[in-house]
Amino acid sequence: MTKRELLEKEFLELDALKSLNERKEDILAYYDETLKKAKLQECKNVINSRSVSNKVGELLESKAISKQQSLFLEYLNKLNNGIAKKMTLKKTRTTTGVTYQKCGFNSIKDSVTDILSEGEQKMVAIANFLSECAISDTHNAIIFDDPITSLDVDYRESVAKIIVEMSADRQIIVMTHDLYFLRLLKDIYNKINSTDCYVTCLNSVNNQSGIVSDEIPFLSKNIQERIDTITKGIENVKKIDLTQLDTKRIHLNDLKDKMRQLLERTVEDVLINKAVIRFGKNVNFKKSILASLIVIKKEDIDFLTSLYGKYSEVIHDGSVETVPNTITEMDISTDIRSYKDWKDEFVQRVKDWKKDNRYE
Repeated sequence: MTKRELLEKEFLELDALKSLNERKEDILAYYDETLKKAKLQECKNVINSRSVSNKVGELLESKAISKQQSLFLEYLNKLNNGIAKKMTLKKTRTTTGVTYQKCGFNSIKDSVTDILSEGEQKMVAIANFLSECAISDTHNAIIFDDPITSLDVDYRESVAKIIVEMSADRQIIVMTHDLYFLRLLKDIYNKINSTDCYVTCLNSVNNQSGIVSDEIPFLSKNIQERIDTITKGIENVKKIDLTQLDTKRIHLNDLKDKMRQLLERTVEDVLINKAVIRFGKNVNFKKSILASLIVIKKEDIDFLTSLYGKYSEVIHDGSVETVPNTITEMDISTDIRSYKDWKDEFVQRVKDWKKDNRYE
């Protein structure tokens, strides 16, 4: 071996020692952890897991299970008080440290699936799942996939309230196709929090699925959100080149449909102030709500019906002499401003009347 080769070998050894010294703490920690794992594995090989399972079962039964059963009944009571009075959550067995439980009735031995409807079973399952999540102190994220499937409309609001309450100390992700439920989640969340929740929509456009949007579907938007969407759409139409007439016409027809839907929702949300909601379970008989009916004037009806007639016109195939004038983006822009001014004045009129007549 030449002198150069000897020096290169010595250099590599010194470089290796340097690297080891730089990583000394990590290497020693890994060594200690490996020894600890080996010792634990030795202990596991000689220990009878049955005694451990029995002890785990005793501890869970005395504390964790009783706490979870209490939470289970608490959540189920929020969803359906009648079912909650009949249900119980009991431990069935403990195997290798894992405790199994079963939902059942208090007084009868029949299976839950034989007695309860699909929707009622869903409520029991949701209550059980929520109790499992709440009993843990880890506050891990929770993902719900269409949690209100098979549930009656009456129970959607209860589920939405529970989900929003749980989101106070953990991340909650809800996937749903139900637009009414989406609106419930947003409204309940906004009442409790100063910030809005994050919404991501997956759409299907021209037979292409998975198109991501950060806007909720138009049908789920409230009045102000619809106004904002239409206003934004007008600005987008103005940017379309005049040579792209077909593209512009498609966008204008879409805005025309949105204006019609806005006016239809106005009757429900503004004129009658949500005293009656389509597909809702109740009629709201509060004075503060019904007050809006008192201040409605003939001019309000004339204004809205005139706009609605303009944006609900069905164009049939006919002679060129009978084709009506096409609504332009300027028409829609003028109408949305007029509508917003009317809405703001009407809402203020209701507030003033309630204040003067002590209907707050």
